[in-house]
Amino acid sequence: MITHILFDFFETLVQYTPVNNFDGYKRSHQVLERYGVSFDYCSYLDQWFGFIEVFELTARRSLREYALGDVVVIFLRRVLNREPHSYEIALYMDTYTREWNMGVTYFNELSNCLEILADHYKLGIVSNTIHSPQIYYHLKNIEVHRYFEHVITSVDVGRRKPHQSIFQATLIAFNTTPEQCLFVGDSFEADYRGAKSIGMKAVLIDLNGTDVVPSTEKISSVLELPHMLSIT
Repeated sequence: MITHILFDFFETLVQYTPVNNFDGYKRSHQVLERYGVSFDYCSYLDQWFGFIEVFELTARRSLREYALGDVVVIFLRRVLNREPHSYEIALYMDTYTREWNMGVTYFNELSNCLEILADHYKLGIVSNTIHSPQIYYHLKNIEVHRYFEHVITSVDVGRRKPHQSIFQATLIAFNTTPEQCLFVGDSFEADYRGAKSIGMKAVLIDLNGTDVVPSTEKISSVLELPHMLSIT
C-alpha cells in the first residue's frame, strides 16, 4: 500500500528553461568586475560555465555530488589570484543564483494538486541539486512548503540520483519502506529507474514518449497525478 509520494523537484514540481546567456548573467559578471576581474562578458561565460562543467561531468560519472559553494570558492581564487573574502563569495553566489532562478517557472494549479495529495499521502522531495537553498526558496515562493515533510537533496547526502544512497536516506528520514513509496520524476534514469532499483513504485513525467515505460506509469504533468491515483 502506498503511503508516501516522493517528488523530484526541477522539471517535476517546477519547470526550468535555461537563462539566455546573451544577457542573463550580466549582474554576476558585474560583481566580478567590481572585484577587479577584467575579462569581458563572453569570456566570463566561457570561463564560469566551462569551469562548472568540469565538476558536472565528474559528478555524472561518479554520482558524487558537488556543492555550488565549493565551486564558487575555487573559481574566485583563480580569477582573483587570491583568497576571496567571505562577503565576496556570498555576493557572487547570491547574484548568480538569482540569475539562474530566472529560468524557473511555476504550475498555476500546483498548490491545489499537492493539497489533494497531502490529504491522502505523506509527501517529500528527493532532488539532485548543487545548492539546496534554491529548492526551499521556490517552495516558499509558491507557498507549498507546508505540504512536504522532508526535502532530501543530493548535495546534503553527497550522492545524486540514481545512486541508492539518496533513496535510502529518504527512507530513513520518513521511517518507511520502499514498498510504501511512489516516486514521481521526469528523468528515466535518475528518477524512474533509480526509484525502481530500490524497490519503490515509480511514475515518469514523460514528454518524449518513452516506450519502455508502461502507459500506466506515465503522465505528462504532475498535475495529472491525483487523477491517476483516483483521488480527484
